[in-house]
Amino acid sequence: MKNKKHIIKKSKIPKILVITNKILSRNFTKRFSAVLFGLIILYISLWETYELFNLKNQQKTWEKRKRVAESIIDYATELKSVTKTFRLYLNEYDDLLIEYNRTHNPVFIVHIKFTDSLITHRCAILLENRRVELEKTIQEYDRLIPRLYSKDIFKLNILEEEFSKIVKKLHFNNLLNPLDILTKNLSTSRIQPLINLEDILDTFITYYENEKYTYLYQGFNYNDSKSNKIKNIIFSIITLIFYFYTIIPYLFNTKDG
Repeated sequence: MKNKKHIIKKSKIPKILVITNKILSRNFTKRFSAVLFGLIILYISLWETYELFNLKNQQKTWEKRKRVAESIIDYATELKSVTKTFRLYLNEYDDLLIEYNRTHNPVFIVHIKFTDSLITHRCAILLENRRVELEKTIQEYDRLIPRLYSKDIFKLNILEEEFSKIVKKLHFNNLLNPLDILTKNLSTSRIQPLINLEDILDTFITYYENEKYTYLYQGFNYNDSKSNKIKNIIFSIITLIFYFYTIIPYLFNTKDG
């Protein structure tokens, strides 16, 4: 029994030594290093390919944001143009009131009523339509950006408040007598909200102009990054081809392996 136990212990020692010898042998280390190197190159090429596709998706997102920012700028510019026209009509209305008070010519009442209809219908409808379009576009932009734009929402609320102030005072036609308009002289009280509205629109235009140029700049960076990624992928593929056709056959076809 003692001899058998001694034989078992002796038979175990050589196996451990053989495994250790294989691990520490020169050819095994070479092969292991070569396989590890190949896996690293393969990983780099796959990662660069993934990054390239990711860059393309980012470019599409930047393009969308840039287009929506341009739409916001267009709507804000149009709305500003309407407010300026609105102010001109209001100034003209004031001039008509002054002329009527000076001359008491009934012809001015016709002009006043006509200007009143222009202000009440044309400008009010244009303002409302442009404001709705601007609001929708800002909401669309907000959905494209994965972060909160509380300042924009706040600005939009101010814009709506200023607009409502103007609309509330667009009730010339509700007056029983056109001559009542002369005593009200409401136009001057509505010019300031329009000026406020224009100031808000200026901040919108400036802000989204900066956003647009930011995405343009990112687009230029995309082209540089894309070319670098493609170069890295090509280099990785060439390295892998060289690796599989030269290093692997050499290491795994050696006689002492």
